[in-house]
Amino acid sequence: MLFKTTASVALLACAAHVAAEPKPYRLAMMPVLGQSLARRNTNGYQPELSQCNDGSTCSEACGSGYAECPSSGKETHCYNPGANQNCCADGSGNSCDAGYYCTHDHALKTWCCPENMDLAACAAAYSVVGGLESATPT
Repeated sequence: MLFKTTASVALLACAAHVAAEPKPYRLAMMPVLGQSLARRNTNGYQPELSQCNDGSTCSEACGSGYAECPSSGKETHCYNPGANQNCCADGSGNSCDAGYYCTHDHALKTWCCPENMDLAACAAAYSVVGGLESATPT
């Protein structure tokens, strides 16, 4: 009887130790409920920021192939040219995926427009007041 009690306590202690140990994780974007497979009314998008691990370079923090995208802010922005991402040349640190080009509105908010859509059509698709401008170096 004493053996069963001791074994149970030892097993419980081991399980509690393992459960309390922090597990590594990677940040991921979750789909919006009800829109995962829904057709969108526009083809462009606004780039989303995600956080990498700690590191002194982009490839060290985010993974092999990542490079720094110049930013006028204090934060380091990384993008993946190996995945055909394009760094926006306006100092925002944002990047757009292959098939899209960088633009911004008058508030300097970045928009990624499809390469087959001009600035006016992309602004109209998003109802951007004041239109969009090419993301040129600042």
